[in-house]
Formats: sequence, C-alpha cells, structure tokens
Amino acid sequence: MSKLVLKNGTEITLKNGAALGAMAAHYADRAAMLADWEQLTADNLSSVQITDEGVVTGNYTDLVLASETSTVNADETVDTVWAIREKTDIEKLQESQARQDTAIDNLVAAQLM
Repeated sequence: MSKLVLKNGTEITLKNGAALGAMAAHYADRAAMLADWEQLTADNLSSVQITDEGVVTGNYTDLVLASETSTVNADETVDTVWAIREKTDIEKLQESQARQDTAIDNLVAAQLM
C-alpha cells in the first residue's frame, strides 16, 4: 500500500498506481477527506516522501497542491485525486526574493532604532 508522508508525519493512504501529478485516495467520508486536505499546507508539502509497504520510493521537496478532484459515491465514500506538482523555478525565485526583502527590511528597521 502506497502512502504520501507529509513533513509533519501525516500519512495519506494512496490507491495503487498513484503518481505525483495524480495521487488517488479513497476515504470513508467527506470529513476524512477534508482532514487530509487541511494537512496539504505549503509547509507540509515542503518535504514529502512516497512510501510503498514502508519502503521509501520517492523524496520530494518544494511541492504545491495544484488541484483536487473528488467524487462522492452512492455509499458516501469519497474518491479524491490530489494533483501535486513541484514548484516552478519562478515560484522558488519569488519566494527567495520575498525572504531577501524581509531580511533587508528588518536590517533597515534595526538601523533606524
């Protein structure tokens, strides 16, 4: 059984054949799906592992949840596909620039005090 293991240790059980861009999961109900969705934060997607029967098959960093598609079945179970992708170089550059801007602002503020 494959699992998506988030930075905070949350494990999302995946259907067989899941790939980074299409990670399929089956949930007992909407609440269970929403609980996992709430864990798919930027921080938790910053470092992710894919495991299969406890063996790490992939390590990823700097991921983003691109989209989510869910189907509620007749028995109220939910089938969800999480489309997760790696951040683009531009997204990484923008984040780096934002960190630099904050650091510069903090230095300027410290100098003015």
